[in-house]
Amino acid sequence: MERSRNPYLTPGLRLLNCYILLCSGNRAYTLGRLAEILQCSRQTVLRMMGQIALLPGVELESWIDHGERRYQVKPQQRMRVVSLDIESIRHLLLCRDIVRHLLPAPLQEEIRHTIGAATVLLAERGEDMQPLNSYAEVQTKGAIDYTPFQRHLDTIQTAMQRRQVCQVGYRSKIQEPEKIFRIAPLKIVAFREALYVKCWVLDKKGRPDHPKPINLAIHRIRVLKPLPQTFSPDLATSDTDSSFFGFQFNEPFQVKAVFSPEVATYVSERTWSRDQRIRRRKDGSIVLTFTTTSRPETISWIMSFGPEAELLEPKNLRDELRTALKRAAGRYQNTGR
Repeated sequence: MERSRNPYLTPGLRLLNCYILLCSGNRAYTLGRLAEILQCSRQTVLRMMGQIALLPGVELESWIDHGERRYQVKPQQRMRVVSLDIESIRHLLLCRDIVRHLLPAPLQEEIRHTIGAATVLLAERGEDMQPLNSYAEVQTKGAIDYTPFQRHLDTIQTAMQRRQVCQVGYRSKIQEPEKIFRIAPLKIVAFREALYVKCWVLDKKGRPDHPKPINLAIHRIRVLKPLPQTFSPDLATSDTDSSFFGFQFNEPFQVKAVFSPEVATYVSERTWSRDQRIRRRKDGSIVLTFTTTSRPETISWIMSFGPEAELLEPKNLRDELRTALKRAAGRYQNTGR
């Protein structure tokens, strides 16, 4: 029985998504991974495989790798025509404008040119064209210019496609020396106005050197060099749970905090973790219970609300927060420098 949790994943959309995944680059998928992504049973995935295999000109490949059967659509040598309509292009424009501040300038220009070319084709096809203006903008705090790091972004994406190990020179803080290590890049992650690469740190034999993937800020990578060595497909498909608060620095744990009426609306409108609970009080304040995987980010987040928030549990984190607040208050007890 299908375990559909997303009302927008209709059978037709699932079939289309399955076909797109199987055609995407050099990556192959197991039945289990496809069932997880498409939120359906393995039997449903097998039925979709049969439908895809019947499509004209499609060659569905299957083989055993590391004890698991993997599937992929064989890339076609001939270029196919991609069909877009005016609404699709508007959606692309919206996505572009929302993430524009994270994109290097050359990539922004490439997207602009590509969308412009598609718009011309639509006009030639007789579509009822209207000016494709930008209707979105992003207000940022401390945006990073990623133009100098476009080569890093290109290298990371190529390495992910080829499952290629990379040597990285990384400096986490300006006062610390550069560290050299090997990584298996998994994903590019956008988080708080910055881009990160989620990756495994590997030893010389290509085995994970840490119990979990880590996140490296792309703008702090000084050297990024692809190596001849490749990493296991099992590492490429492994992932951490991103439905909790913050990057995964710690094991998941629950937090309880109270927020004043002044910020209750802002907090209650947002999802901080998938399992969060909100209890409203008669005075207009709320009590938020959520799961986090980052002690430092949780402390920083609570402190950002100033006197409008109070951390209630866990006690040891409340003690850490109290110490941080005392240090912050101490800086203002002396006269300005």
